[in-house]
Amino acid sequence: SIDSIICSNDLLAINVLGIVQRYHFKVPAEIQIIGYDNIPFSEMTYPQITTIDQSAYHLGEIAVSQLLGLNTDNLTNNHKQLALAVKHRGSTRN
Repeated sequence: SIDSIICSNDLLAINVLGIVQRYHFKVPAEIQIIGYDNIPFSEMTYPQITTIDQSAYHLGEIAVSQLLGLNTDNLTNNHKQLALAVKHRGSTRN
């Protein structure tokens, strides 16, 4: 039996929430749903979608910085870690 569904983005999580509710499963009591990207629509469902928030702005900033670095002879293996935050909402049990 499945007790959780982790989706690759919030739009998919919203769609899954609708399907799960159509089949009369109780969210989060019987099944939990988690999205990824923290779009504003994730707060407009009932229950609200728990989501993983990663700053798209910061991700873009790092990507551009890495691309600009390709124009130099100084190519290094710089690994960057991006901060993640879980926005606990109604679609998961705390």
